[in-house]
Amino acid sequence: MHTSLVTASERLLSASNGKASLHLAQMYESGEVVHKNLLKAIELYEKLSQQNCSDATYYLAELYARGTQEVAVDISKACRYYLLASQQGKPSG
Repeated sequence: MHTSLVTASERLLSASNGKASLHLAQMYESGEVVHKNLLKAIELYEKLSQQNCSDATYYLAELYARGTQEVAVDISKACRYYLLASQQGKPSG
C-alpha cells in the first residue's frame, strides 16, 4: 500500500479538491493502492454528488444498479442517481 499517496489524497480531500476526492473514492472502490472499502467509496461519492460531481453521482448509480457483496441492488436508488447525474450534466450513453 502506498500510504504517502493515500495521505496526500486525504489531505487534498479535506481541502475540498474534487478530482482528488473522486480518485480516492475510485481507489477505495477498486482496492487499488488502498485496501478495498466500498462503504468509504460510497461515502466519498455521496459527498461529491452533493457537490454536483456528475461522475461521482454516476458511479453511485452504477454501484446500486449492479450491486456487490457489500451493497445490495437497489434499482430505485440507481434510477435516482442516474437522473441526478443527467441533471448535473453527465452525458448519457
